[in-house]
Amino acid sequence: MPALMALAVLKGNEIDAMGSVMGLLAMAHSLGMLAGSLLAGVMMDASRLRNAFPSGAVLMLICLGLFIVLTYHKKEASAQAELKTGPLDLGG
Repeated sequence: MPALMALAVLKGNEIDAMGSVMGLLAMAHSLGMLAGSLLAGVMMDASRLRNAFPSGAVLMLICLGLFIVLTYHKKEASAQAELKTGPLDLGG
């Protein structure tokens, strides 16, 4: 989660809407906890408890892969520009 929070801080500073970005992140986290609990309950009803944990691990690995693929950018120039000013350049 720290990597996602770092991306949220960068995006919030970029668009001057830190509160909105953090609110959306908190809402997504809450919805994920709700959906995860419901999905785990359905999986436990459909199969044994022993199968729920390995299935959850596979699902987390798939989501980690999606996160990496969707957030990886090959723009080296923009990364170099951020290093010069810093991600939290509040100078205005």
